[in-house]
Amino acid sequence: MSKGEFLHSPIKAKGCVVCHQLVNDSQKSPKLSAAHPSIALNMGAEQSSTCFKCHVEWEKKFKKLPHAHSAIKENGCTSCHNPHGADNAKLLKVTEFTQELCLSCHKKNENWEKGDEVHGAAKAKLLKADSAALCSKCHEEIFENKDKGSMHTPARNGECLKCHGQHYGEKEFLLNKTYEMESYVVNTEKSFQLCFSCHSPFRSTKFRNGENNLHSLHVLNKDKEKDGKERGCTVCHDPHRSSQEMQIRTSFTYKKVKLPILFQKLPNGGNCTTACHGKKDYDRMSPAINKEGR
Repeated sequence: MSKGEFLHSPIKAKGCVVCHQLVNDSQKSPKLSAAHPSIALNMGAEQSSTCFKCHVEWEKKFKKLPHAHSAIKENGCTSCHNPHGADNAKLLKVTEFTQELCLSCHKKNENWEKGDEVHGAAKAKLLKADSAALCSKCHEEIFENKDKGSMHTPARNGECLKCHGQHYGEKEFLLNKTYEMESYVVNTEKSFQLCFSCHSPFRSTKFRNGENNLHSLHVLNKDKEKDGKERGCTVCHDPHRSSQEMQIRTSFTYKKVKLPILFQKLPNGGNCTTACHGKKDYDRMSPAINKEGR
C-alpha cells in the first residue's frame, strides 16, 4: 500500500486507525487475507462518511449542492480515488482527471457527462452553468446581440440540445437528426428531418398568400423535373440567427454565386426581393396580387 507515488496522509504516517477500527472475526472482509486482523471503517458502513471525517470541506459542498455525481452517491469516494495510494495525483485510480477517468465507467458512445465539477454541482447533470452559457463560451457569434434580428427559438431559449447532442452524434455537428447543408436536395422532408421534427411548413404555415402555401411553392423547384432536385430549408433560413426576421438569410448561394435576399415582415405577411424575382408581397388575410415573372 505504501508503494504508490502519491500516498494518502494516514498511510504516510502509518496511521491505519484514522480510517479503520478492529472488529471481531465474524465481520471479517473477504478481501483480507486470513492473517490480517478484522477491520471496519471508523464511521460505520458508509465509506464516504469516513472520508468526510477529515475532508470536511467536501461534506459541506455535498450538502450545499443539490446534484451529486452518481458514482459518489452509490459507491462513495473510492469509486474514483484509491484510499491508500496511487501513481496518479489526488489518488485517482485512472490517470489524472481527463476523459480516460470518465470513460473507465462511462463507456464510449454512451451519453456520459464530463467536466471539472465531477463531485457535485448546482445544475442538473453536474453542469457548470446553463447549457446556453456553456455553448456560448465557444459559439459567441450565435448568442451575441440577442435583441437584434431574429433567433431560432431553441437557440434564444438556450435549448441547444433540442437539435444537438452534447457529447457525440451520428450526424455532422452533433445533430440529432438529418440536416443536409446542401441547398438543393432530392427530397426536402428526408434531407431535413431535424427541421420537420418540429415544423410542418407543407401542412400549416404562416408563409402563405391567402390560402396559397408559399413554402411548397419555394421548395418545389420549377426545374425539378429536369434536375430532380428540390430547394432545401437552408436556401432561405439560417438555423440559428439572422439580421432579418424569421431567420431569413441575407443571401444564398446558387452555382457558387452569392445572391441577396431582402425580406420585410408585416403584420399579416411580408414581402421579399431576391435575385430569383423582384419584390413580391404576401398577405394571409387579403391575398396580394403580384406581377408575373421577375
